[in-house]
Amino acid sequence: MAYERDVPHVDITAELVEQWFTDLYHGKQPGADSAFSDVETAALTEFHRFYHERLPRLPKSQGTVRTWLANPVWRGIMEQAQKTLELISK
Repeated sequence: MAYERDVPHVDITAELVEQWFTDLYHGKQPGADSAFSDVETAALTEFHRFYHERLPRLPKSQGTVRTWLANPVWRGIMEQAQKTLELISK
């Protein structure tokens, strides 16, 4: 919540979507070396699918995280993210 306070002009939830779908996850590129094992890549790919399928069901954020934290769809995405992290942290 401190980030929201410090940068009130930024739509935090839009940032969360942008970071994952544009900056962080690019899938496995054919022929490219990957920092992830096949198991890790599969877990990340599954999380990407899970998150992408639920994006249309997320409420408008009104620029805050609180709206999403109160939403069961976002809580499900957070739970899936935690499971994915546990899988790739083994």
